[in-house]
Amino acid sequence: MRRERLIAGLRCSEVIARLDGYVAGTLAEEERRAVVAHVSACPLCEDFGGRYGATIASIRRVHDEAELPAEAKDRLLEKLAGLR
Repeated sequence: MRRERLIAGLRCSEVIARLDGYVAGTLAEEERRAVVAHVSACPLCEDFGGRYGATIASIRRVHDEAELPAEAKDRLLEKLAGLR
């Protein structure tokens, strides 16, 4: 990541790696607090995290409104797993 910063004990790339857990609510409390502190002080991560959260919320709304066909869901999950 360009201009990576170390804030609240986490580097930007470490925050990005934890966003899925943060949004899912699966981070340990100490880890969640560190992510919040980093994002609160880092405009780059605040911007990216906000867009990430909005995207996940949008996907959840669409999912709640219409069931994704199993084949499409499998392809999407495969692509998302490749991003980790």
